[in-house]
Amino acid sequence: MRCSFSIATILLPAALLASPGSTAAGQQLAYTVPSPATATYVLTDNTSMSITGSPMGPIELGGGSTFNYALTFAADGEGVRVSAELNSFEAQMTDPMGGAQVVSQAQAGVASTFEAVLGGQGLADVVSESRRADGDLPILVDPHAVLFPGLPAGDASAGATWVDTVTVGVGDGGERVVVYTYTLEGEATHDGRPHLRIAVSGESRMTMSGQGMSMDLTGSESGYYLWDLERGLMASAEVSRSSEGGMAAPDGTRVAIAFSATTQLTLEN
Repeated sequence: MRCSFSIATILLPAALLASPGSTAAGQQLAYTVPSPATATYVLTDNTSMSITGSPMGPIELGGGSTFNYALTFAADGEGVRVSAELNSFEAQMTDPMGGAQVVSQAQAGVASTFEAVLGGQGLADVVSESRRADGDLPILVDPHAVLFPGLPAGDASAGATWVDTVTVGVGDGGERVVVYTYTLEGEATHDGRPHLRIAVSGESRMTMSGQGMSMDLTGSESGYYLWDLERGLMASAEVSRSSEGGMAAPDGTRVAIAFSATTQLTLEN
């Protein structure tokens, strides 16, 4: 799976969690056209970055964002076409030079619409991106990748695991690769209805080069998803991630970089 992503700030100069219940036996998890064929999601993300070893001293950057999407699903051959419209978007960023500031949708590089095609197990094609490559908002994920994580092939029972690799483009020629391992923990009740709780962990590596700089970071992710058995959609999710490494400047100066972030997803209706 490949998605677009940028985090221009790197190159600056200097839910209710229900406990697993009864065992899920032979559940078929797959993306199909849900009923009704519409859904509204709210996605929030908070990402922070610290730089140490810089001639300017320690630098702290951070950003928070909230996306509200209206999704429409339709059959597309053997897959499902998803058309998403951004109902609302809010974001802010903090840096040592400008302090706290509002980030507009244009600055963040967030598209008003995007389209994707789903296979049974996840994203088969991203027709139009949810974010531009030159967006300024620090965020480590693409919305469409959060909305539609990988699912297992065939039936899955409690304890089943599967693996999916997500590759995200970073800037000009860089990339962030995450190898996710999903585990079906069992059934859970959420909003009074049956769901499946899926634990997720991941190992990531982000490499980037440009403007004479190079960066290499490694990290890990952990969290959960709740799959709505009645709707056939992800209903809730929370994933935290952290990574650290370094960036080298053209003059040989090397600084240490660390990221931490939490992303939450909620199906509103």
